[in-house]
Amino acid sequence: MGLMGVTRASQLQLTQPPLTLVWAVLLLGETFTAVVPVTAVAVLACVALTQRTRA
Repeated sequence: MGLMGVTRASQLQLTQPPLTLVWAVLLLGETFTAVVPVTAVAVLACVALTQRTRA
């Protein structure tokens, strides 16, 4: 991660919480309200958007 730079690495770290939610559902059988996956998708969309719009 040190080779990709601080900005890009911090953007990559924003994907960790949504992925943690996915693993919680798959491995632990957690249940969430409908707001949780919608928020996770919104965060991932923002990360993807910022990665694509970098100069």
